[in-house]
Amino acid sequence: MIFISHSSKDIELVELFNQFLTSLGIKKEDIFCSSLNGQGVNNGARITDVVLDYLKKSNLIIYLVTNNFLKSPYCTQELGIGRSFSNEESIFILKAEDVKIEEIKGFVSSDYKYSLIDSNGLSELCDRVADLGYEMSNKHKIINDSINHFLNSAKKVVSILIETRDLTDDEANRKLVENLEKQYDNLANGAKVILANIYFSNDGVCYYQINNGVVQSLTDKHFIRRVTTVSTGYFSFAYELQPWAFEFIKRNSTVQEELKNIIKDKPTPTVPEW
Repeated sequence: MIFISHSSKDIELVELFNQFLTSLGIKKEDIFCSSLNGQGVNNGARITDVVLDYLKKSNLIIYLVTNNFLKSPYCTQELGIGRSFSNEESIFILKAEDVKIEEIKGFVSSDYKYSLIDSNGLSELCDRVADLGYEMSNKHKIINDSINHFLNSAKKVVSILIETRDLTDDEANRKLVENLEKQYDNLANGAKVILANIYFSNDGVCYYQINNGVVQSLTDKHFIRRVTTVSTGYFSFAYELQPWAFEFIKRNSTVQEELKNIIKDKPTPTVPEW
């Protein structure tokens, strides 16, 4: 089992990292991540008990160390506990650019080997995963493409982490939303059609195939997210707006009007009948 240790405030980075691991061929059921549906804690379970159990039985714990991670007492405790259960081969530390070396303290201090979130660091991680016997692609092109896609997608997320590292939580959230909202004007018409369909649908979700390039782009830009990991058939999943995107459209009458006109007389995608 691969355990992703992270701050819940870094959910965008975590989602991209999880997609990176699965793009390598690693099965979702081999990844534990407490913030992701279907890969974390089941409804009704005691969170700390489940996390502790998976820390004990995972043969690889990947720490996504960001400033948010270091600010969280829960995360730093998880880091220390994981180190006490594991040997050097089962610990892999990925450090984001918003963290200074001397800020990594405690059980896993800056004296420990860590890797940056870059092509070299991710290549090292791929080698470690392969050494542990996980099923993953052995084709260099697939691995390199996965690394490049993750780094390109994560670049904006990490840059925001750097910009907001010294801000209060409220200031950081406002800054994050401001940066995300700036992307709206640059969206192609097809992307806005999808946003409109979801926003004006009866239940706030629409169904799209997982290989839809526009849907993938909107997911990478954090406008929408998949509601469930369960497919309705032929890789079709339900998607909803990210909370910030819903609020952005809700409070902007001009945006609402634009989206209404875009989908005027166009049917909203429904659940596929296969």
